[in-house]
Amino acid sequence: MTAFVALGLLGGCVNGVQTTLFALAAHIYPVGIRATGVGAASGVGRIGAMCSSFVGAAMLGSLGSAGFYLLMIAAMAVTTLALAAIRRHSPVTHDMPVSNSSLTTP
Repeated sequence: MTAFVALGLLGGCVNGVQTTLFALAAHIYPVGIRATGVGAASGVGRIGAMCSSFVGAAMLGSLGSAGFYLLMIAAMAVTTLALAAIRRHSPVTHDMPVSNSSLTTP
């Protein structure tokens, strides 16, 4: 039962971090190189995904399933805290006027 709870928590954390990282990459890179920056970030993520199968298998062999999930949850928590510490990831919108022009029909 504990492994299922850990698996659910890990899945939720991974999903949250992945969606946040793409939004972060889109806001951090300047407009002129935004597509290249997001593509490079995605490429590095794909390389990490390929390597993770080997590292994950080694961790399962040495730590067991409970240790594997606890270590992954700790890694996701550190990543979440690092993302929360980055202040440049969202544009400042509190001083911008709200426009309803996109909500009106012609």
